[in-house]
Amino acid sequence: MFAKRFAEIIVLLSIVTSLSTKTLSQNTQDCRTKKDIPLISGHWKDDQTGKEVDITYRPNNTVVATYSETHNCPNPDEKGKPVPSPIDFEGTAVQRRIEGTIHVCRWRTDNKHPTAYTYATGEVDVKLWMTEDGMGLRGYWNNPDTHKDEDVSFTRLDKPYYPASKFDIVEAGANAKIYEQPSTESKVSSTPEPGTRLMIYATETDEKGNATWYLVTDLRYSLGRENYGWIRLGQVKCKSSNKTISQGQRSSPAGSTTLVR
Repeated sequence: MFAKRFAEIIVLLSIVTSLSTKTLSQNTQDCRTKKDIPLISGHWKDDQTGKEVDITYRPNNTVVATYSETHNCPNPDEKGKPVPSPIDFEGTAVQRRIEGTIHVCRWRTDNKHPTAYTYATGEVDVKLWMTEDGMGLRGYWNNPDTHKDEDVSFTRLDKPYYPASKFDIVEAGANAKIYEQPSTESKVSSTPEPGTRLMIYATETDEKGNATWYLVTDLRYSLGRENYGWIRLGQVKCKSSNKTISQGQRSSPAGSTTLVR
């Protein structure tokens, strides 16, 4: 009898846990829209070469990706000397799209040099799109040798930074608390009524780029006057979400090429 009762309790706890987990996942929807875009500047990895790069945003919406460490073409020149290739790509960034050039090395062999050597460096067109979570760049570069587009991608290695914005409006959930800092260990600054409309001004994310906290202020008043501070993601209700981003069209490389990165 006791064993049966104990088994019933275990089953009941499992159901409650499952429902709680489901409810939690439903209440942690990210309310940011496609207008809220993280800065591209940061530490990244070139997925094709395996090399780490630092992407810097410059004036006039231009960006440049330089290798974090000394980088040379895969093949030396005809005299056996390294051929420097410090830049991965550079271009113009508009919203989530980047158009520019990627730096490549040209190699060949001949009667005097049976082993491949670099005889020139150059630039070819590249197009990139930032992924929805801001943790990746996906795109393609055009190979003039094959007249085909080849995939290229980058993975962010550091935490994305979201600049202050005011594109999204959310509603406070039941028992919501607003803290002075993005931590439950900090002081509670206010407890908004359920349904209070709040405007997002900044976002705190985890290491994977997932939103965890919003910096909000009461929509009815000027910035900082009422219900201003940090609120956890699970304590707000989204008013709208329209995250969409085209990743572009890419085709598989074909034919021979003398270009390497």
